[in-house]
Amino acid sequence: MIAAGGGLRAALAGLVAGALVVLHPAAVEPGTWILSRTTALQMAFTALALWSYVRSLDGGARWPHLVLLALALCSKEGAVTAPFSMLLLDFVHRRDVTFSARLRAALPALGLLGGYFALRLALLGLLGK
Repeated sequence: MIAAGGGLRAALAGLVAGALVVLHPAAVEPGTWILSRTTALQMAFTALALWSYVRSLDGGARWPHLVLLALALCSKEGAVTAPFSMLLLDFVHRRDVTFSARLRAALPALGLLGGYFALRLALLGLLGK
């Protein structure tokens, strides 16, 4: 509890000083590195997941892109578009495949995305922002 008089005045001065420090443009850098780090991780894991997915279409291992996609989703929610990018990459990479075959190839990633949304709904009570 703040004492009346000098204690209240000191607390108010501290609050104003703290607000000035936080709102000053020079204070942006110490806080934004945290957001920038998660974005870099998401982009790195997403790029590796897409590369691994294309390799799996050529007969490579089928699971690495799922692990990388899960890591991207754990980094930042912007990775929710990656399964759809995988489907688009399949259209570019394999021209002679039916849509159902493309969908079967992307189904594990879409299932992982569904699991991500279910977990998000269970933990946060909402699907989006």
